[in-house]
Amino acid sequence: MKKIKCNSIDYRKGFLEVSYNVHDAYINLEVWNIHPDTDISGESTEFEDISEELFTGNTEIEMSIDEAEQLLKKLKECIDSYRK
Repeated sequence: MKKIKCNSIDYRKGFLEVSYNVHDAYINLEVWNIHPDTDISGESTEFEDISEELFTGNTEIEMSIDEAEQLLKKLKECIDSYRK
């Protein structure tokens, strides 16, 4: 699965992955933080290109289907508020 590169705010950059089947009937959300001085802006820069010592944090959480739907709703609300 390809990870989403998040590179908009230097001190909060990294990669995001959403997957399933880690645990039955749960959605897995995982975030890898990258050191702020690391340049991941290149279009061809991928998660696999980053050396392990440049990762500053990793968080993983499992969501039920209902929780994932709540997340979708909240994301949509945030997107809509910016588009107004």
